[in-house]
Amino acid sequence: MSNTEVIISNKKNARIAGALYIMVVLTGIFSLAYVPTQLIVWDNASTTFQNIVAAELLFRFGIVSRAHVMSVLFVKNAFQRYLLPRNLAHPCQQICGSLILRRDAH
Repeated sequence: MSNTEVIISNKKNARIAGALYIMVVLTGIFSLAYVPTQLIVWDNASTTFQNIVAAELLFRFGIVSRAHVMSVLFVKNAFQRYLLPRNLAHPCQQICGSLILRRDAH
C-alpha cells in the first residue's frame, strides 16, 4: 500500500467519522433538548402523559435518536480501543494514544 493510498484511506475514514459526529450532535440536540421541552411538564405528570399520548411519534423519535447517539458513541469507543493501539508505531503516538484511552475510561 503506497503513501497516497494510506492518505486517501485516512481522509475517507476522517470524513466518515466527521459525518457520524455531526449526526450524533444533531440527534443529541433533538433528543436531549427539543423533545423534553415539547413533552415534559415538570410539575404535572398527567399533563406530561397527555403530551406523550398526543405526540406519540415525537416521543418515539426521541427514543430512537437517543439510542442512535448511544450506539454511535459505543461503537466509536470500541473501535478506538481496538484499533488505536495497533496503528501507533512511534513511541510518542503510543503515549498520546494511552492518554486518550485513559481519559475516555473515566
